[in-house]
Amino acid sequence: MKKSTFILAILCLSFSAYSQFSIGIKGGIGAAFTPTDTKEFVSLSPTNIDLISVGGSALRQSIGLSVLNENEKVFFMVDGVFTQSTETFQLISTGLGRSILDPSLEYQNNTSNIRLIATAGAKYKDFRVGFGPEISFVVDQQEDLSERANFEVDERNYLGGFNLLVGYKLLDRLQLDLKYVKYFDSVGAGYSFENIPLDFDSSTSLVELTLGYYFN
Repeated sequence: MKKSTFILAILCLSFSAYSQFSIGIKGGIGAAFTPTDTKEFVSLSPTNIDLISVGGSALRQSIGLSVLNENEKVFFMVDGVFTQSTETFQLISTGLGRSILDPSLEYQNNTSNIRLIATAGAKYKDFRVGFGPEISFVVDQQEDLSERANFEVDERNYLGGFNLLVGYKLLDRLQLDLKYVKYFDSVGAGYSFENIPLDFDSSTSLVELTLGYYFN
């Protein structure tokens, strides 16, 4: 983490020496996708078997600030935006007889996050193509899966990811970006079942469209 921060700081100083520096506001809307995965959780005290599934899609909105450093050929951009997200866990069956629940019982993990996104890349006329890391800090969490026996929630302070960006300059101060973000952590990474991490074999991806207005 410290090494990455140091590298980003050096890049910012390097670009500022010969680039145009702009500050703006940015808002976006996107869709988060999680591949379907199902796991069975067996407990001895009390004796029980839970079958839980994750997966699906959900809308996400973001609002925040953006700093853009660029010249005629390259650019470097740092965004700080606020986003709310939801993970849904579906209890499909429970009990030693694996009784099917119809409808399934849903548990949710709702978080409020501050996302710091660094993107660097190349420019061609009004087009930009770039990539870079993302760190999403959890500032608030409301969840109910830990109310179920033997499930515990761990404090997860941040989530890492990687973004790819294609952008276009609409007007002198307007920038439209299409972004794909792949998060590294699997769904349920902040939970444990009988002290064993809950990690499912799927992680969330985000496709996001953002519009930024830069003041100078």
